[in-house]
Amino acid sequence: MNIMQMAQHANPGKIIIGAGALKEIVNEMGPRSFPLIVTDRGIADSGILDRLKSLFEEGQLLFRVFDETLPDPSAEMVEKAAVVYRESGCNMLIGLGGGSPMDVAKACGLLLKGGKLSEYFEGKPLPEEVPPIFAVPTTAGTGAEVSRVVIITDNVSQEKKVLRGIQMTPKVAILDPELLTTIPPKLAADTGTDALAHAVESYVSKLSTPFSEAFSLQALRLIATNLIPAVENPANLEATGNMLMASCMTGLAFANVGLGLVHALGHAVGARTHIAHGRSCALFMAPVMKFNAPVCEEKFSLMAQAMGINHNGLMPDETASEVIDAVTHLLDSIQIPLTLADTDMKLALDEEIVTEIMTAPPTGFNPRMPTREEVIALLKTAM
Repeated sequence: MNIMQMAQHANPGKIIIGAGALKEIVNEMGPRSFPLIVTDRGIADSGILDRLKSLFEEGQLLFRVFDETLPDPSAEMVEKAAVVYRESGCNMLIGLGGGSPMDVAKACGLLLKGGKLSEYFEGKPLPEEVPPIFAVPTTAGTGAEVSRVVIITDNVSQEKKVLRGIQMTPKVAILDPELLTTIPPKLAADTGTDALAHAVESYVSKLSTPFSEAFSLQALRLIATNLIPAVENPANLEATGNMLMASCMTGLAFANVGLGLVHALGHAVGARTHIAHGRSCALFMAPVMKFNAPVCEEKFSLMAQAMGINHNGLMPDETASEVIDAVTHLLDSIQIPLTLADTDMKLALDEEIVTEIMTAPPTGFNPRMPTREEVIALLKTAM
């Protein structure tokens, strides 16, 4: 980083991590709290929601539940949650689950201050304050529990819209690996892939700082050694807990410096095919890393160290290749498809998707700006 160039780094209010950390939530909320718990049916059916509800009942706190969150949440879904919040008289929000419930909780906070999400999508300034937001992740991947970013699907344009504002950063994040022990291995793989993409992209972001890079590299180090065992056995608290920490660290990084072209491509493809977000990003991990390598080869050297790759005597381009191969091996080891053909999904290449990728906010953070022709070539690598 050029020390003569000004940069900022903001962190959330508090992170509580450790086995059994969920029980701390009542003490953090206070006696007059009346939360709307935003979650999904999977979390409700798994028993995790009941664990949270029992803590509130023991603490004699009122609460309401909105459990209608779906993957790739829409603006209409957020509006439904806001209706429940208003009609119940709630005064705070809890996002319980993966990235989707946490994003719905954050976006719901915006609506409670007036306006519609479509207006915010079009550039309306975000409200200065939103109700307090608590985040309880049940997957290790999104980093949404500490990020100021919200991703909501606009059903009109079929695009994933990104809203960004520090007021949407959760007040408290509860990281309890015991909540992940029953996660299906496939979901652990999908979300772990997302964390891997976050670590790499935030590290090479053209806005990266020594602070963000420290989080990104430590996350990459944890993911390299814990992703496979966490997927193979989510009940392994050490591996799962390390993945949860890594995911949170990537959130602390990309919330400040953004992501990159992998996510711009992944968002566009995911909105059209509805494959899991981690899988849509995986399609472009190796191709985008190869595309970026010529402008940030020195960073691949430190990524190699973080991943335990011996690159002594290798030229910078050879080191970059070793890192890309290691990332590909990780994805292959947890059975993540690397092409759309492997998912039985098809994608139409048209000018609309290219324009969407070129103008997407993550593209602006990528260390190398692609041309339209290069975007098309990257899309074709995933076919």
